[in-house]
Amino acid sequence: MPPGETNTAWAPRIPARLCQNFPAAAAAAADTGKERNAMDQVTPLVEIAAGTVPLIVSLLIHGVGMFLVQRAFRTRGVRVFTSGRHEQLFLAGMIVVLLTTHLVEMLVWAVALVLIQAVTGFRDAFYYVAGTYTTLGYGEGTLPKSWRLLAPMIAISGLFAFGWTTGVLLNLMSQAAVLNAARDIAASAKTDRTPNS
Repeated sequence: MPPGETNTAWAPRIPARLCQNFPAAAAAAADTGKERNAMDQVTPLVEIAAGTVPLIVSLLIHGVGMFLVQRAFRTRGVRVFTSGRHEQLFLAGMIVVLLTTHLVEMLVWAVALVLIQAVTGFRDAFYYVAGTYTTLGYGEGTLPKSWRLLAPMIAISGLFAFGWTTGVLLNLMSQAAVLNAARDIAASAKTDRTPNS
């Protein structure tokens, strides 16, 4: 390294073309020559700690939602699918509960982002969380540098929750198919036993 220059080997080299479209990239490019202070070394721990709370809360909410769906199927769904009445309405209700669970989890993350002032408005926070939670990621905005580790935590939360929801939904649908098949077999056996007049 020539005398008088600072070591910026750790700093990313960001093309000017990217800096025009992404404000976070422009900020990172501007920060490449600055020295890091002690707070920059602690920030990831603070981010992870702050993200752990909404992560745990959202997973607990998801657990409650999945429990309610499975309990409703055990207590009411078996009767519905055994009788063959209102099956579609019951399934629609289950889907609404599953969707509501995901929306409440996104709400928790959005509130967390507003409380720590990572995003200024609730609408923008919810929009950002929805894109990140669903891993859609429009790329229209990023969190400030001091909170950017929260984005992968939100995405992990969404991936885990959607996987869990898919497992529960597949389990319920397979149970419903078994109940429908048993009902059809019982109905056909009953018609076979009735004497022809």
